[in-house]
Amino acid sequence: MVFYNCGPAPMIHASEAVQKEFVSSDRIFSAIDYLTKCGVGICGACTSPDGRRICVDGPFITDGLTENRAASGYKSPSPPAFKLLQPSTLLNALPAPKHPAH
Repeated sequence: MVFYNCGPAPMIHASEAVQKEFVSSDRIFSAIDYLTKCGVGICGACTSPDGRRICVDGPFITDGLTENRAASGYKSPSPPAFKLLQPSTLLNALPAPKHPAH
């Protein structure tokens, strides 16, 4: 048995919680509706809570997904760009603003 899901994140998480009682997580495929701005993984707008980029790593993902594969099928490491583009990372990397003396 295999489950295929498509919809917003809250619905997907609720569906997967029930489905995991019947099959292992590698038999559950989910397409989560995230906003995609650039479509190539640069902006990070479609990053899932665990760091996967839906536009590059998806649209169907499973809990068992641990690596990316090139078009040839060989394993390829995920580029770290999405980690660098997270807003909190960018804000922490900026120097503190200098306030003029009063």
